[in-house]
Amino acid sequence: IGPDGTPIVSDPTKEINVRKIFRASRLGDPVTPDEVIFDAKGVTFNVKTLFKSTESFVLYSDISGVEVVESLILATIKVKPKIRSEIKIDNFSKEDAKIIKTLIKERLA
Repeated sequence: IGPDGTPIVSDPTKEINVRKIFRASRLGDPVTPDEVIFDAKGVTFNVKTLFKSTESFVLYSDISGVEVVESLILATIKVKPKIRSEIKIDNFSKEDAKIIKTLIKERLA
């Protein structure tokens, strides 16, 4: 309730912070699978190696393109931010890679 006694109404769509996490297949890297994390404002790409992890957050508005390169079993996702260098994440299932590409493209429009 506000100072004048009226209820404070906020926009519920701005309060919802839904996160969707995709993890790379353990077939490609059983110890340190990469991750793609979607939230309300952008995408976090977490590229892991045995001794370090590189986390890159990109706003949806800063993404200029996304590409999926399929191999025999798994797929690589290449995200092209407008200003930074390309982000490459490996060893995702082909199905997850296509879903990730679709989710990013929906937010670019």
